[in-house]
Amino acid sequence: MSTTFTLHIPVDIYSRIRPPNIVYNLDCQATENFVFKRVPELSGSAKSGLTQQLTVTSIIRVNEHATIYRAVSEDQGSFVLKFTFRKGEALNDLENEARNYNTLSVLQGVVIPKFYGCFRTETETRYIRNKRRSVTCIVLEDCGEHLKVDHLMNLDDDLIFYLFEQLGKMHMECHAHPSKISPYKIAERKVDGRIEYRFMDLHNVKYHECHANGQWYGEDGREPEGGIGCALLTAAADDAFFWVKIVTIPSTYIGALAYDPERLPPQFFIDKVIPPNAPCAVGHSMLSHVFAKFFSDVYKDHQQQIEPKRKSMSNEAVDKYRQLWLEKGLPTTATEAVKMLPDDVQKRIHCLD
Repeated sequence: MSTTFTLHIPVDIYSRIRPPNIVYNLDCQATENFVFKRVPELSGSAKSGLTQQLTVTSIIRVNEHATIYRAVSEDQGSFVLKFTFRKGEALNDLENEARNYNTLSVLQGVVIPKFYGCFRTETETRYIRNKRRSVTCIVLEDCGEHLKVDHLMNLDDDLIFYLFEQLGKMHMECHAHPSKISPYKIAERKVDGRIEYRFMDLHNVKYHECHANGQWYGEDGREPEGGIGCALLTAAADDAFFWVKIVTIPSTYIGALAYDPERLPPQFFIDKVIPPNAPCAVGHSMLSHVFAKFFSDVYKDHQQQIEPKRKSMSNEAVDKYRQLWLEKGLPTTATEAVKMLPDDVQKRIHCLD
């Protein structure tokens, strides 16, 4: 296992990956090499496979605490290097992340990336504005790019269930992410024709005694009556609309919007009653509660007038409820629907037009 490695930075990408607080002289060499030494107390579970020289190829992300690079070696593929050039909270976060990789070593390469160690170097005085400063980094397996969605609720049901099973494995190792899981903290890559997923950014993962019971949902597809045994997993599932996604099929549609069938009339009733042009008017989710309440109320009235479970309607009944739609001031065109939205939303819609 290598105890040092040299980071090689080609001059043609200096301008794209220049770290904070490091100033490159105009007369610097065509390439620069920085030697990093392993920090033994933070590298206990480091995997073998790190070569002695890495070449930076691109910057992945910069945030307030760390700068993340992608680098390649001649014989071992690509790696991800997470740097901090500061002391204080930023350094504490990176060191805490290294400790978490050590503690969760059994999950490396399965739930989280492989960890190749924590390293430090001291930058030369010509690179620092004021004084010499140590630079710390952790070297990780390159697991691809983060998920290309804004929220976990936008993922397919099978994938969201798989990710929560993986998250549960971390909980079983007595560690947990905060309650909300960002898709930017999950990496995906294609390996041998299949897609692999890994949880990243472990700096804020903390010790957690988990009592999850392994039962993700009840017979009706909802959250189990007795819960799943872990408040953090429950909060994460709620934020990801985990249980809502499971019960969206079958769905009841009002126009193009899908609704949970519970407390709504049968689909045939909605399709009959809704005015001919109104399907284009009910596509605004901010008004969904208005339409849901209307159909719920009129169906109760309809049930009192007909035999139970009858699936047909007279023309008179259809006309009656369509007239009630108009009397309630519900929209029959998309333009009318927009006028029912809050003023700020109307302004945004008009701007898009």
